[in-house]
Amino acid sequence: MKRSMIFVIIALMGIALIGLSTFQVYWINNAIELNKKAFNENVMASLRQVVDNLERKEVAHFATQSLSVFNIKSEKENLKFIYREERKKSDGSTEITIDHDSLPVAEKHLKRIDAVNVLDPITSVKPPRMPPKMGVVVDSNSIQGDVYLKSHMVNVIIEQLIDPISIHERINHQTLDSLISTTLSNNGIDTKYEFAVWDSNEDLVVTTNAVNNTSEIKQSDLRAALFPSDIVSGTNYLMLNFPDKTSYLYQQISTTLLASVIFILIIVSCFSYAIYIILRQKKLSEMKNDFINNMTHEFKTPIATVGLAVEALGEAQIRQNESTLLRYVGMIGEENNRLSTQVEKVLQSAILDKETFEMKNERLSIHALIASAIEKSAIPIENRNGIIKKKLAAKNDLIRGDKHHLTNVLLNIIDNAIKYSVDVPSITIGTINLTSHIEIRISDKGIGMAKEALKNVFDKFYRVHTGNRHDVKGFGLGLSYVKTIIEKHSGTVNVESELNKGSTFKIILPNEG
Repeated sequence: MKRSMIFVIIALMGIALIGLSTFQVYWINNAIELNKKAFNENVMASLRQVVDNLERKEVAHFATQSLSVFNIKSEKENLKFIYREERKKSDGSTEITIDHDSLPVAEKHLKRIDAVNVLDPITSVKPPRMPPKMGVVVDSNSIQGDVYLKSHMVNVIIEQLIDPISIHERINHQTLDSLISTTLSNNGIDTKYEFAVWDSNEDLVVTTNAVNNTSEIKQSDLRAALFPSDIVSGTNYLMLNFPDKTSYLYQQISTTLLASVIFILIIVSCFSYAIYIILRQKKLSEMKNDFINNMTHEFKTPIATVGLAVEALGEAQIRQNESTLLRYVGMIGEENNRLSTQVEKVLQSAILDKETFEMKNERLSIHALIASAIEKSAIPIENRNGIIKKKLAAKNDLIRGDKHHLTNVLLNIIDNAIKYSVDVPSITIGTINLTSHIEIRISDKGIGMAKEALKNVFDKFYRVHTGNRHDVKGFGLGLSYVKTIIEKHSGTVNVESELNKGSTFKIILPNEG
């Protein structure tokens, strides 16, 4: 797939992801706003219920007080009402007879009610002012008395509506708090609330349950006028505030919100992983193409050389010259060894990919393996007049592992050190003991690697770019093989490198015993 096509696909996927995420955020915000609106409407409905119930309680309270004034009972005197008798005279006037012995009983209940303020139920005019302490008296057995009592009760309530008492006397804190709590709970609102009764004329908070400053409650839009049925409208408001409103609203849609967030994360994760896979596949494709090209070149060159040598040996003159004959035979041998080495590397990579890959587990000496690897690398190092120094300081060099594969690990690193040395190769191999481990260091003074290369140097098929140098060949399998073998021995391998200053490979393996 072309690079431009990959970028087009990534761009389209990015646009789709941004669009989906934007719509998801819009739906979430819309759900929050709708929930907020429904919450406010529910609270306002609750406030109206509280105000209505509060007003009903007050009306009932005044009605009860009015009835209690007339319903005077005395266990000793067995009086239901103060006795009052009217008799018309011959001249047309009315004579009223009152039992004054019952007045002391009435005085306990008739406190502020004056007969002058009560309209006569028959004449609809105020009756004559009665003597002090007399109060309203009616005949307990007459229909006129019953009508008079009810009329007086209505008049008391109307008087309260026209000229109400102070808001401080009309509001009971505990009763109001209980009424608000019950109403909110019945309407499905179960969160902490603060309330306040506010006199807007005097800018005075009459009562509140807020612990801190009430300025936040006074600014709340959740308010309702108290006692709206008063003939003279008051300026007192019942106001509510919910300190945890935001968290409460989010809690109400927590399931939807969580599901939306999870879906967005899944989409983003899948999108990111898809991009990663596309780029990685492209990179692997490029590395495999490089591998095939390198492998073709690595195999073609020795095959061509062997072919030329065999063709030359077919000539009689070449066969008659012993030195030339030996030179061509040696050339065939070298190219054969080169082919064998390259095939071995490819086979190593193929073996590591198999799930059935197993290694031997035997007692080994790291110092002996290093000596063997140095011996096998003697010819290429001598061909370039290089040297290999040993600094084997580890006292315990015993490990358990596979001799063949660990030797190949050392050979691969030494081979890279030789290939990537600009002039005369200078390699140092050292060992030291760590706590229950042995560390092997292989350092060179070659061309080194950039930081970007260090991240991928152990990846399969990855080859470090060597700039204008074209004499360094390989398949990009050596260091991948090194890492796999070391990890299968429960060890670690890493590299430190700097451009034009060389590289140092560190291998750490567990000691035996």
